[in-house]
Amino acid sequence: MKSSIKKRWFNNFFKTTFFVLLIMACTVVWSLYYRYSTIAGKVISSSSTPSVETYFSENSDEKNFRNIAKKFVEDFEYKDQIEIWVIDRYGNVIASSGGFSVVQKKDDWQDYNLALSSSDNKAFCDFKMPSGEKVTAMCHILKDDDGVIYGDLRYITSTSD
Repeated sequence: MKSSIKKRWFNNFFKTTFFVLLIMACTVVWSLYYRYSTIAGKVISSSSTPSVETYFSENSDEKNFRNIAKKFVEDFEYKDQIEIWVIDRYGNVIASSGGFSVVQKKDDWQDYNLALSSSDNKAFCDFKMPSGEKVTAMCHILKDDDGVIYGDLRYITSTSD
């Protein structure tokens, strides 16, 4: 009789512990997925609106592009959660919601290279910054009616806790 009580107790303890750990793991995975999908959703929805394309394409000459880029960054709705860069056709970041000058070139960005081969001119990429911070970036290449690239939008957000 003693061995059957020990056996039942062990089985119940093991099953309960396993179930609690499984729930905790699912909660962590779900919260990370929810956070990532929420950030990605904001980026996609803000860059998928026709206004982004028309905002820039109607005024894509080089003289106006810098002023329009600054205005676009100023009006960007999610500046507190997502950093946005506007890049000219030469690869220079001409407007940044972070307020700092950016010296990176777009040829080094994996999301830019993926967006070049994408049918919708957009691509996501996860990577670590030199500081060790995990980030997600999305590049949206802006093209005129002839398919010539006149600039890019790059959205960057931290995925670190």
